[in-house]
Amino acid sequence: MQTKDFRPLPRLILFILCCALSHPLLSAEQLDGRSTADIRISLTILQTIKIETTTDVRLDIQDRTIDANFAESFCVRGNAESKYRVVAHGSIDNENRFTLNNSEGERLAYTLFFRGKGNPAKFETLQPGTPSPVYDSTDQKSDCTDGAAFSINFEAKDLEAATSGLFSGALTLLVSPI
Repeated sequence: MQTKDFRPLPRLILFILCCALSHPLLSAEQLDGRSTADIRISLTILQTIKIETTTDVRLDIQDRTIDANFAESFCVRGNAESKYRVVAHGSIDNENRFTLNNSEGERLAYTLFFRGKGNPAKFETLQPGTPSPVYDSTDQKSDCTDGAAFSINFEAKDLEAATSGLFSGALTLLVSPI
């Protein structure tokens, strides 16, 4: 078996000298064996946001004469002091509206509310595709007992008008660091 003698450093120096000598801005007189270069390095570390502890939701409504509400808590973790916004999207087949469908194509509308960490009483209404106010994330090392939550409300008038059966759909919460 034949081995090749690779000498990468001399080849690299030769390549650099050939390129430098062929460069129109440099002449042979300018290359006196020394060369300097300024290299600027920029590094951007983006904030990371991570959603934890979300689950699928199933809700059985027994009384249609009153509004049905439920809330789901979860954790939005980020770097120390990072902030985020939420953009909510409903079902794609319903033009992004907050609705659920049954097998007959009947729609059941709902209202979506969101709250950031540390403010259990202040839920704000979200509109489909519209960015929310700014919220603080939970630090990566902190406990998430006081995390974010969303709440969904089905109005009694819509529940009374709906036929019995299973309604389903998708809700997407896009969390973006700012």
